[in-house]
Amino acid sequence: MVLADQAYGPARFHLVGRGGAARRAAGRRRGRRRRPGGLTGSYQNVRTVQPLGFSTHQDYVRAFTAKAGAYKKARYILPEDAAVMLRRASLCPPLTFTETYRDHYAEFVAVRPCATG
Repeated sequence: MVLADQAYGPARFHLVGRGGAARRAAGRRRGRRRRPGGLTGSYQNVRTVQPLGFSTHQDYVRAFTAKAGAYKKARYILPEDAAVMLRRASLCPPLTFTETYRDHYAEFVAVRPCATG
């Protein structure tokens, strides 16, 4: 299977294999599942790490990792999606996942660290 997010946009993932696109929400195959809270956001009034309550970007990434792990454990996101989300949360310190999407879209899509300078 190949992770194909380029064709569908950076914020939406599909797994493509021999049978076509796989279902993204693995937990829905076995009935309703509760979605863990805390990993949602908006592109308006985007906050930086400190207003979100974290003293460092490393603390932010630790919390992001924990929330993504909860979503994965609840089978609300696929492990491949969680791995890419975690990489994107760490691309451009001290920026958050959402700030990187908003301000460094090319790097976000390519999952490439932001240039420093």
